[in-house]
Amino acid sequence: MNIEREPKMKRYGCLVLTIVWIILLVACSDGDKNNTGPIGIGAILPLTGELSSKGEARETALHLAMDEIDTYLGKANLGFKMELIIKDSKSDPEETLKQAKALHEEGTDILIVGSSAELTLLKSWSDSNDVVVISYSSTAPSLAVDKDSIYRVVPNDYQQAKALATLLSEQGIRNIIPVHRNDVYGRELSQQLIMEFKELGGKAGSPVIYEPGSTDFKLTVSQMEQQLENSELNPDSVGIVVFSFDEVVPIIEQADALNHVRWFGTDTTVLNSALINNNEAAAFAATVNFTGVTFGINDTPLYQEVQKKLQGKLKTQVIPDAIFAYDIPWMLVTAFENMDNPEDAVELKANLVELSAKYAGATGWMLLDDKGDRKYSLYDIWQVKENSSKVSWIKTAQYRRDPGLSGFITSVQN
Repeated sequence: MNIEREPKMKRYGCLVLTIVWIILLVACSDGDKNNTGPIGIGAILPLTGELSSKGEARETALHLAMDEIDTYLGKANLGFKMELIIKDSKSDPEETLKQAKALHEEGTDILIVGSSAELTLLKSWSDSNDVVVISYSSTAPSLAVDKDSIYRVVPNDYQQAKALATLLSEQGIRNIIPVHRNDVYGRELSQQLIMEFKELGGKAGSPVIYEPGSTDFKLTVSQMEQQLENSELNPDSVGIVVFSFDEVVPIIEQADALNHVRWFGTDTTVLNSALINNNEAAAFAATVNFTGVTFGINDTPLYQEVQKKLQGKLKTQVIPDAIFAYDIPWMLVTAFENMDNPEDAVELKANLVELSAKYAGATGWMLLDDKGDRKYSLYDIWQVKENSSKVSWIKTAQYRRDPGLSGFITSVQN
């Protein structure tokens, strides 16, 4: 009997030791997971260059979100931390790609990036390397692609074009002269607007195109003047629509002869501080009733709270881009909380569309569509006005498009 039991006892002893070893191994693994470094979030922002007037606001918003997140994660003890790493894109897509590759080499596989031109250049590389790229402002329709690495917390320009075309029509504009920078953003939004405007019975002249990085716009302005003169149209029915970045200022400075027609802009020019901080450009914009559309945000208590904090830090009007940028790190926190491995960018890439629906932030419900773009849209309409010798942006209306209904414009109380 003793002879038979001895091997069993040995087997039981080995089994116990094995179980203890497994428990210790799992415990050590869990400890390692909790002690790993923070998840790097790279933000490549236009701190200099053609979009620099908006870079500071976006950077400030991201820092505000990360400060709040640090406090939240410290109390929640979720087993992960986050670190924000900011680089300057210099408003140059090539520089953005360079910085993105450097961040990837250092182990950062989640990037916050802005313009459509930057995302277009990044796309092939980010798709191949499973780098998640999230934008707070890119809107080019061509970037709406199934199951790629690009995600946008704003709606694409199919909706902005509808909003702008509706605005032009309601303002009595029957003919437009499109003026756009020669990049994916300018080309695609200009084309989409022309199509939408024609569907409403409007007419469009040939687009006037200039190269990004231009500083001399004499030829651009001359082409605009020529179109207006050759058309023999009633100036009251003509609208000049510019699809530009900060270069809207030198364009306007060189366009004195076009101060008798209406001017309109898009999300990249509306609330542009460079425009109203330049005395000559501001006076011109007020004279031509410069009006445009940009992303709208429902007036919730959380939105008001974030806007107030940012205004206190920036001492100026808060651009919608900044609020959308603020929501990105918080959306990521919600996603990480629902992932098996928050550090796995491949898992994030596979599940971000689904997990986005779990987050509601300062910009509202963050529901992305199957192409990774924000599903529901709202646009605010702003106009440059002079009051008591001060020129400023004033919100005058909203464009809404309820499910199943045509879009419509409603005025707002100031």
